[in-house]
Amino acid sequence: MSRALRPACAAFAVVLSACGGRGPSDDPRPTVATAEVVRGTMTLSRDGATESVEGRTRVETGHRVETAADGRGALSLDSGAWVLVDRSSALSLELARAALEHGRVWVDASQSDETVLDTPALHLVAHDATLAVASDGGSTHVYVGSGEVAFTAV
Repeated sequence: MSRALRPACAAFAVVLSACGGRGPSDDPRPTVATAEVVRGTMTLSRDGATESVEGRTRVETGHRVETAADGRGALSLDSGAWVLVDRSSALSLELARAALEHGRVWVDASQSDETVLDTPALHLVAHDATLAVASDGGSTHVYVGSGEVAFTAV
């Protein structure tokens, strides 16, 4: 490297470090769904950062999805399942899998091979099914509209 370029490279490095870098937790993760607000407020959070869903928004693996008391939202999972999230609900997403912490969801898994839904009390596996699941954190209520849903207690 020529002597004339060294000060310019050093200055460029200082400017880059001053701008801040993206830490490992800020790196984008693979996306697993698309979120859309039906009404009210719906948020996505990960690693302490929270953002409101406005319009169609991609959801990264591990994101926590939460609806406010006035909110409802829809999730289109990349695996083909569709999830309607009721008000005051919280769940986290992975590919073809959701973990409902509390609240209520309606799942249409009729267009996916297999969809897994975990609650604090049950592990559910839906095959070509539609179902409603409500959890208060301790107990879980399941209504199967169609198809096959297998479950095991956690």
